[in-house]
Amino acid sequence: DAVQRLCEASRLDLSGQAPFVTLLLQLDGVWDGQARTRSLVLSGAGNAALTGAMAAATVVSVANGEISTGCHYAAQVLPPAASLERLQRTSAIRALNLLPGPLDHLHTVEEGCL
Repeated sequence: DAVQRLCEASRLDLSGQAPFVTLLLQLDGVWDGQARTRSLVLSGAGNAALTGAMAAATVVSVANGEISTGCHYAAQVLPPAASLERLQRTSAIRALNLLPGPLDHLHTVEEGCL
């Protein structure tokens, strides 16, 4: 009964729209002795699709011997470029936008009346 109610709530949340997910990622670091920030906006086909695609990309890395045996955090062991390329070949990612600065630059404050 609880599962049924959760599924119904999820359908109501979508209000007839296709599932989607937006991830905002920011990386702050140092490059050639200079502080640098890069951000990424990822638009995906939904949490389930993105999770499944990431799991599949991880399995490929394991099968290719890119990850040693044991328990790991994905961010620490997956090859970034290969993983991203694998994810982009799926329908789970709709768009990737790399930004040259922090996520704060995504919004602007406007004053006025409606």
